[in-house]
Amino acid sequence: MLVALVGMVASTSTTSAQMIRTAYFMDKATVRTSLNPALQPGRGYIAFPVIGSLNVGFATNGIALSDLLYSRNGQLVTFMDASVPTSDFLSALKPDNQINTEFALNILSAGWFSQSGFWTIGLSTKGNISADVPKALFEFMKYGSGPEGKSYDIRNLHLYADSYAEASIGYSRSFGKRLTLGLKYKFLIGAANADIYFDQMTAVMQGDSWRITSQGHMSASMKGLTPSYDEEEGYMSGFDLDKPGIGGYGSAIDLGATYKLLPNLTLSAAILDLGFIKWHKEASTYGVAQGEFRFEGFQLPIGDNNDTPSIS
Repeated sequence: MLVALVGMVASTSTTSAQMIRTAYFMDKATVRTSLNPALQPGRGYIAFPVIGSLNVGFATNGIALSDLLYSRNGQLVTFMDASVPTSDFLSALKPDNQINTEFALNILSAGWFSQSGFWTIGLSTKGNISADVPKALFEFMKYGSGPEGKSYDIRNLHLYADSYAEASIGYSRSFGKRLTLGLKYKFLIGAANADIYFDQMTAVMQGDSWRITSQGHMSASMKGLTPSYDEEEGYMSGFDLDKPGIGGYGSAIDLGATYKLLPNLTLSAAILDLGFIKWHKEASTYGVAQGEFRFEGFQLPIGDNNDTPSIS
């Protein structure tokens, strides 16, 4: 699975946490080396586990976390709770809702100056979950029931997730008083990966349940993860996990540059996480979602209020 991210500082996206983005412009901040390998902090450092850096990011194309989770009587509930009006919830959605969460936990890192430049080493764990969710799926989940023959046409539903460990070594060097170049190599150890895509999913109300017709595909990679099958019905019914471990290996590089154009103006650019993880064949599962099945409803409560959502 290819993992690549190309970023320019001038157009930084909301994927990273605000604190990490701010540190980019702080000369003494050590975490800035993870955003551009050409950047050098004011002095050498050693970062201890967890205390050194913990980055959690949440980004969307418009939908906010407060649109999915609500406070009710001192408790946290999801949008599925009956106390959340359906009209209020759905009005905050877009036709296609993009959601991305990511985390990076520093285990150990250090940086030091040599005669020719600045060196860094690091060990961390990283992961991300991204989703493209059509509004029709949220409507289907929230309404919960409907008259006989009520249908929802859900298209282009995409879910992606991965997690891995990263060991890195980086080097940056100044050329004259204006130009600094940086390079970081990363050795990646894959823990888990999943990619699920539904081209089309149709839900039709029949009696007290829904008839779901779907067409899509999925892939999952994780050592110890094996699919379970319903022999009578002839389809994959779930997964069993036994003795998880390393699912694959890979490499990535960061490239960076800074140029001091004026005394108070420095230009910088970086290409981050350009590389791949090759997942072990024996740890990978592939499947096709095609056919019909019956579905009785969703349950996504948080807190004590487990009432079935109603039309509001």
